[in-house]
Amino acid sequence: MRTTFGLEVKLITNTMAVYVLTQIRTNAPGLQSVARGGGGGDMTGGFRSDDCTLKSVAQSLERPLGKPVLDETGQPGFFSVDMKWKLSTSEQLVATIDRKVGQAIDANPHGDWISTLPKELREGAALEQDLRLQAELAKPGNQQFRPDPDAVIAAAQERLGLRLTLVRRPVEMLEVNAPSGQ
Repeated sequence: MRTTFGLEVKLITNTMAVYVLTQIRTNAPGLQSVARGGGGGDMTGGFRSDDCTLKSVAQSLERPLGKPVLDETGQPGFFSVDMKWKLSTSEQLVATIDRKVGQAIDANPHGDWISTLPKELREGAALEQDLRLQAELAKPGNQQFRPDPDAVIAAAQERLGLRLTLVRRPVEMLEVNAPSGQ
Protein backbone atom coordinates (compact mmCIF):
# COMPACT_ATOMS: atom_id res chain seq x y z
CA MET A 1 0.00 0.00 0.00
CA ARG A 2 2.87 2.33 0.77
CA THR A 3 4.71 1.63 -2.47
CA THR A 4 1.69 1.64 -4.76
CA PHE A 5 -0.55 4.27 -3.14
CA GLY A 6 1.72 6.08 -0.69
CA LEU A 7 -0.41 5.00 2.29
CA GLU A 8 0.42 3.64 5.75
CA VAL A 9 -1.89 0.82 6.87
CA LYS A 10 -2.05 -0.77 10.31
CA LEU A 11 -4.43 -3.07 12.14
CA ILE A 12 -6.02 -1.44 15.20
CA THR A 13 -8.68 -2.48 17.70
CA ASN A 14 -11.44 -0.06 18.71
CA THR A 15 -14.18 -0.75 21.24
CA MET A 16 -17.42 0.33 19.62
CA ALA A 17 -21.16 -0.28 19.42
CA VAL A 18 -21.96 -3.36 17.31
CA TYR A 19 -24.95 -5.62 16.83
CA VAL A 20 -24.61 -9.29 17.77
CA LEU A 21 -26.69 -11.65 15.63
CA THR A 22 -28.09 -14.75 17.33
CA GLN A 23 -30.70 -17.27 16.23
CA ILE A 24 -33.87 -17.44 18.32
CA ARG A 25 -36.11 -19.47 15.98
CA THR A 26 -35.35 -22.08 13.31
CA ASN A 27 -38.71 -22.05 11.48
CA ALA A 28 -38.81 -18.41 10.39
CA PRO A 29 -40.61 -17.72 7.09
CA GLY A 30 -37.80 -15.70 5.52
CA LEU A 31 -34.87 -18.00 6.35
CA GLN A 32 -34.71 -21.52 4.94
CA SER A 33 -31.75 -23.91 4.80
CA VAL A 34 -30.67 -24.82 1.23
CA ALA A 35 -28.05 -27.11 -0.28
CA ARG A 36 -26.84 -24.51 -2.80
CA GLY A 37 -28.70 -22.00 -4.87
CA GLY A 38 -27.84 -18.70 -6.39
CA GLY A 39 -28.93 -15.14 -6.98
CA GLY A 40 -30.32 -12.32 -4.95
CA GLY A 41 -29.43 -8.81 -3.90
CA ASP A 42 -30.51 -5.62 -2.19
CA MET A 43 -33.89 -3.97 -2.75
CA THR A 44 -35.64 -1.02 -1.17
CA GLY A 45 -36.69 -2.20 2.27
CA GLY A 46 -34.72 -5.40 2.37
CA PHE A 47 -32.64 -7.99 0.54
CA ARG A 48 -32.97 -11.49 -0.90
CA SER A 49 -30.55 -14.30 -1.50
CA ASP A 50 -30.95 -17.91 -2.54
CA ASP A 51 -27.46 -18.95 -1.45
CA CYS A 52 -25.82 -17.23 1.51
CA THR A 53 -24.35 -17.95 4.90
CA LEU A 54 -25.55 -16.26 8.08
CA LYS A 55 -22.25 -14.37 8.06
CA SER A 56 -23.40 -12.88 4.73
CA VAL A 57 -26.76 -12.01 6.31
CA ALA A 58 -24.90 -10.21 9.11
CA GLN A 59 -22.88 -8.27 6.52
CA SER A 60 -26.07 -7.36 4.62
CA LEU A 61 -27.56 -5.96 7.84
CA GLU A 62 -24.60 -3.62 8.47
CA ARG A 63 -25.60 -0.99 5.89
CA PRO A 64 -29.23 -0.57 7.00
CA LEU A 65 -28.22 -0.59 10.68
CA GLY A 66 -25.20 1.66 10.24
CA LYS A 67 -23.06 -0.47 12.56
CA PRO A 68 -21.03 -3.67 12.33
CA VAL A 69 -23.01 -6.89 12.82
CA LEU A 70 -21.23 -9.92 14.28
CA ASP A 71 -22.63 -13.37 13.44
CA GLU A 72 -22.80 -15.41 16.64
CA THR A 73 -25.52 -17.82 15.47
CA GLY A 74 -23.08 -20.71 15.11
CA GLN A 75 -25.19 -21.95 12.18
CA PRO A 76 -23.17 -23.42 9.30
CA GLY A 77 -24.45 -23.94 5.79
CA PHE A 78 -26.35 -21.96 3.20
CA PHE A 79 -29.73 -20.28 3.39
CA SER A 80 -32.41 -18.78 1.23
CA VAL A 81 -33.14 -15.35 2.75
CA ASP A 82 -36.12 -13.07 2.17
CA MET A 83 -35.67 -10.02 4.40
CA LYS A 84 -38.20 -7.18 4.24
CA TRP A 85 -38.70 -4.36 6.73
CA LYS A 86 -41.24 -1.58 7.01
CA LEU A 87 -39.99 1.35 4.94
CA SER A 88 -39.00 4.51 6.79
CA THR A 89 -40.45 7.80 5.54
CA SER A 90 -37.10 8.67 3.98
CA GLU A 91 -36.96 5.29 2.16
CA GLN A 92 -40.51 5.91 0.90
CA LEU A 93 -39.31 9.16 -0.68
CA VAL A 94 -37.14 7.22 -3.13
CA ALA A 95 -40.10 5.23 -4.43
CA THR A 96 -42.17 8.35 -5.07
CA ILE A 97 -39.71 10.63 -6.88
CA ASP A 98 -41.31 11.98 -10.04
CA ARG A 99 -39.13 11.61 -13.16
CA LYS A 100 -39.12 15.40 -13.67
CA VAL A 101 -37.99 15.93 -10.08
CA GLY A 102 -35.15 13.45 -10.58
CA GLN A 103 -34.06 15.26 -13.73
CA ALA A 104 -34.13 18.64 -11.94
CA ILE A 105 -31.98 17.26 -9.10
CA ASP A 106 -29.51 15.72 -11.57
CA ALA A 107 -29.22 19.05 -13.40
CA ASN A 108 -28.65 21.08 -10.23
CA PRO A 109 -27.91 18.72 -7.29
CA HIS A 110 -26.58 21.40 -4.91
CA GLY A 111 -28.70 24.34 -6.01
CA ASP A 112 -32.33 25.41 -6.13
CA TRP A 113 -33.74 22.59 -8.24
CA ILE A 114 -37.28 23.12 -6.91
CA SER A 115 -37.69 26.45 -8.72
CA THR A 116 -36.90 24.73 -12.04
CA LEU A 117 -39.81 22.29 -11.72
CA PRO A 118 -43.10 22.70 -13.59
CA LYS A 119 -45.76 24.58 -11.63
CA GLU A 120 -47.76 21.44 -10.77
CA LEU A 121 -44.68 20.05 -8.99
CA ARG A 122 -44.10 23.27 -7.01
CA GLU A 123 -47.40 23.50 -5.16
CA GLY A 124 -49.53 21.65 -2.63
CA ALA A 125 -48.65 18.06 -1.75
CA ALA A 126 -46.03 17.91 -4.52
CA LEU A 127 -44.18 20.89 -2.99
CA GLU A 128 -44.33 19.27 0.47
CA GLN A 129 -42.79 16.12 -1.06
CA ASP A 130 -40.11 18.22 -2.80
CA LEU A 131 -39.22 19.95 0.47
CA ARG A 132 -38.92 16.59 2.29
CA LEU A 133 -36.71 15.35 -0.52
CA GLN A 134 -34.59 18.51 -0.38
CA ALA A 135 -34.12 18.05 3.39
CA GLU A 136 -33.14 14.40 2.88
CA LEU A 137 -30.60 15.33 0.19
CA ALA A 138 -29.07 17.95 2.52
CA LYS A 139 -27.94 15.17 4.87
CA PRO A 140 -24.47 13.60 4.48
CA GLY A 141 -24.53 10.87 1.82
CA ASN A 142 -24.28 7.98 4.28
CA GLN A 143 -27.32 9.27 6.20
CA GLN A 144 -29.67 9.76 3.23
CA PHE A 145 -32.71 7.52 2.70
CA ARG A 146 -31.85 5.40 5.76
CA PRO A 147 -34.06 2.64 7.11
CA ASP A 148 -35.39 2.84 10.66
CA PRO A 149 -33.04 0.55 12.66
CA ASP A 150 -35.95 -0.54 14.89
CA ALA A 151 -37.89 -1.71 11.80
CA VAL A 152 -34.84 -3.67 10.56
CA ILE A 153 -34.35 -5.28 13.98
CA ALA A 154 -38.05 -6.20 14.22
CA ALA A 155 -38.05 -7.67 10.71
CA ALA A 156 -34.92 -9.75 11.42
CA GLN A 157 -36.71 -11.26 14.39
CA GLU A 158 -40.06 -11.81 12.63
CA ARG A 159 -38.87 -12.79 9.13
CA LEU A 160 -35.58 -14.52 9.91
CA GLY A 161 -35.84 -15.67 13.52
CA LEU A 162 -32.69 -13.71 14.30
CA ARG A 163 -32.07 -11.41 17.25
CA LEU A 164 -29.90 -8.30 16.94
CA THR A 165 -28.52 -7.10 20.27
CA LEU A 166 -26.61 -3.82 20.55
CA VAL A 167 -23.43 -4.25 22.62
CA ARG A 168 -19.95 -2.70 22.92
CA ARG A 169 -17.16 -4.92 21.66
CA PRO A 170 -13.56 -4.61 20.52
CA VAL A 171 -13.48 -4.63 16.70
CA GLU A 172 -10.37 -4.99 14.56
CA MET A 173 -10.14 -2.54 11.66
CA LEU A 174 -7.62 -1.14 9.26
CA GLU A 175 -6.37 2.40 9.83
CA VAL A 176 -5.18 4.06 6.63
CA ASN A 177 -3.09 7.26 6.70
CA ALA A 178 -0.72 9.21 4.53
CA PRO A 179 2.86 8.41 5.59
CA SER A 180 4.18 10.63 8.38
CA GLY A 181 6.11 13.62 7.15
CA GLN A 182 3.84 14.22 4.14
